[in-house]
Amino acid sequence: MLIKCLHELAFDHKCRSESGFKNGYMNKLEEMIKRLLPNCGLKADPHIELRIKHWSEKYIAVAEILSTTRFWWDVDKKMLQAENG
Repeated sequence: MLIKCLHELAFDHKCRSESGFKNGYMNKLEEMIKRLLPNCGLKADPHIELRIKHWSEKYIAVAEILSTTRFWWDVDKKMLQAENG
């Protein structure tokens, strides 16, 4: 649900800036999730903030791996591939 809401915010010009999302976007995410899942109890801080931080760390690690010539993304298998040897 969080990814779906982030995707929706990405196309909302009120929430976007040149460098990403505007301040307060996590509160907007919290509101959106509360509408979709009324009893979930998720809060912008700490739940959503920590999940986004976790995804960012993983994205940076994968991007670093893919920046080397020995690794690539296999579109069909949806996984990282590496050279033998």
